[in-house]
Amino acid sequence: MISMEDLVASSIRGLARQTREKNAAVIVNSLPDVTADRTALNQIMGNLLDNAIKYLDSGRPGRIEISGERTSTGVIYRVRDNGRGISRDDLPKLFNIFRRLGQLDVPGEGVGLAFVRALIRLHGGRIWCESEEGVGSTFSFVIPLARHASGQLQEKRGWTTLPEEEKNVADPT
Repeated sequence: MISMEDLVASSIRGLARQTREKNAAVIVNSLPDVTADRTALNQIMGNLLDNAIKYLDSGRPGRIEISGERTSTGVIYRVRDNGRGISRDDLPKLFNIFRRLGQLDVPGEGVGLAFVRALIRLHGGRIWCESEEGVGSTFSFVIPLARHASGQLQEKRGWTTLPEEEKNVADPT
């Protein structure tokens, strides 16, 4: 079982300089623990937080909020920012490898979100983004609970697949 509060706190400490430079406040709400690959979750959260900081709007104080909730089928985590936002036309391309969107004034190769999506999919999960240009973005991802032969949902280390009824939910990819 991974303490997501500890994992996120570690990621935030690692990004402290960038956060200070952008004059950003980072708010961490209560985060449910999850059973998953720690290295993968560290890379997922680190990338989402790094992007949230990099794409803040320099014209206003930055705010990044991390939250999570346990549902009957999985654990959903959200990283919300008040950054530049993403145009509606660009959202379907967001998780494509080597795809850079919007202003290209921030260094990058266009692989980070594609890698994040791959790591989440390896856990049987999904990721999606809601965004409004000039307002900010919310990246949400779910790590599902495993369904065992008994029909009971339980957390389990390793990878699983989503129940059929959850496969068509708000994933722009």
